[in-house]
Amino acid sequence: MSKEQEAHEGAPPAYSGPPQGYAAQQQYPQGQYPAQQGQYPPQQGQYPPQQQAYYPSQGYPAPSGYHAVHAPHVVVVANQPLQGPIPDDYCTYSILNTIFCCFWIGIFAIIKSQNVRDAVARGDRHGAETASKDALKMNKIALGVGIACTTLYIVAITLYCLFIVGYFW
Repeated sequence: MSKEQEAHEGAPPAYSGPPQGYAAQQQYPQGQYPAQQGQYPPQQGQYPPQQQAYYPSQGYPAPSGYHAVHAPHVVVVANQPLQGPIPDDYCTYSILNTIFCCFWIGIFAIIKSQNVRDAVARGDRHGAETASKDALKMNKIALGVGIACTTLYIVAITLYCLFIVGYFW
């Protein structure tokens, strides 16, 4: 390999001009550019005149040289905290029922307990009271199912021990 080939190895190929069918771009000599339209930035007083806005008070016309701008009214509603006693959320009752009585109904009771807290946070007394009643109802059902299942389990084990195991002794 010659020294010239080694020097050009890895270098990009030489530019051969635009592909066939494409016109070459016009080149400008260094420092000579085409004349520009206008001047940037515009000098003082060259900006288009702006209309001045006026926000009219009710019953008063806009002064001359101003045009009236009517903005929509914005109403902001802030939630007020609940006055009086806050409905109970029965969250502890729900968690204990979930662990010790009936898992599936206890999960629904926890969800209803959280709904009570959400309604209290947004200031919805009716929603909080309704969710509180639902949470209490779910907790009572979970407790009843848990007691019934535990009672049936104890009766079944007792009968098994008395009749099946006792028969073979």
